[in-house]
Amino acid sequence: MTKSRDRSRIVGAPHPSIVVLGSALALVSIARIASATTITVNTTGAPVSGKCNLTDAVQAAVTNLPVHSCPAGSGSNSDTIQLAATTYQGYGKTLHIPSSGGPLVIQGPSGTFQSAIIVASDYGYPVPNPINSNVCPYPAAVFSGGTLTLKDLTLQANQDGTTGVCQYAGSVTISHAIIGDAICPPHFGFNRGGVWSYPNTTKLQRTLTVTAGSLITGNYTFQHGGGIAAFGNVNVTVNASGGQPSLSCNTCEGSGGGLAWVGDGSGKMGNLTLSGVNVTYNNSFSWGAGLYLAGDDPAATATIGATIEQNHASFTGGGVFVGSLLGLNKVILSNTFIGAGNDSAQDAQQLSLNSDPNTYNAISCKAGSSVETLHGSEWSGHNPPLKGDGTCVFP
Repeated sequence: MTKSRDRSRIVGAPHPSIVVLGSALALVSIARIASATTITVNTTGAPVSGKCNLTDAVQAAVTNLPVHSCPAGSGSNSDTIQLAATTYQGYGKTLHIPSSGGPLVIQGPSGTFQSAIIVASDYGYPVPNPINSNVCPYPAAVFSGGTLTLKDLTLQANQDGTTGVCQYAGSVTISHAIIGDAICPPHFGFNRGGVWSYPNTTKLQRTLTVTAGSLITGNYTFQHGGGIAAFGNVNVTVNASGGQPSLSCNTCEGSGGGLAWVGDGSGKMGNLTLSGVNVTYNNSFSWGAGLYLAGDDPAATATIGATIEQNHASFTGGGVFVGSLLGLNKVILSNTFIGAGNDSAQDAQQLSLNSDPNTYNAISCKAGSSVETLHGSEWSGHNPPLKGDGTCVFP
């Protein structure tokens, strides 16, 4: 009678201990993959051996390799670069967050945005270079083509010719942060715009979110959008989740002192949503000191729930200017909209709601929206200016 053979002794069959060991190694590997990395910046200056500065921390996060004493990023997980309550300047090259490396959070101490300050000089364009004649035409403090969150910090400039945040792809979230200078008139705002979003690929969709009491303030540009310039297919959301955000004390020689939402010629726009936002004390040497909406996609929607006050334009639309290429009822003044105290040099308008009289009814208002009418000439010569549910308030 032939005895049964021990299958574990057959050549090529795995030994039970090897199977267990292999499983353990697999679990260790999975654990490593699942764990995000916190990279603590422990020096404020330029890169130096034995320390982890801000530039090295970003490089470690986006390459997933250790740099000096900065640990490697984790890959596809959301890594965090942790800043202390201090000022970071002279830190080396510009901060470039490409799509590689996974999501990244750069944050200061929780609960405050004025203790961790990044002072941005003009360090030139990043490598690889995402720049062409339209995409971020000037050096920036932060370039982003990936998924980036700036949180609990201040980003300010100390050198001319610099943009605050240049987004050329991906997603950028500004949460409880200051971009520019909270003092008005400013000393350390960016003079090539606070936030500039322009695609480096035609019709490339991006996402820009400003929330939790963030301030885009004290910035200047000779183009469109002193505070925020959003071009083409970008979903822009500025909301009061976690605190009331503000677009204030920004200036532009183009249009849109606070925010410009502009078509890039592709005919494809994202959507714009403002909810519980203060848009105040912005200036434009052209149109729309508070907001300038000049989209080229008739399907795009702009929902404006904001307090828009004390903005000044040299032409028309002291508070808001709306162009003629947006779709019927695609611009909506929500029930939290307030427009008051704005003026423009031509006719002291609060709002200029569509430059084309043939499509002037493109604006919709919701119950409770309030617009101050100072002299009966706030609407580019048209009356009534809005189409809505019949309950808009005009004090």
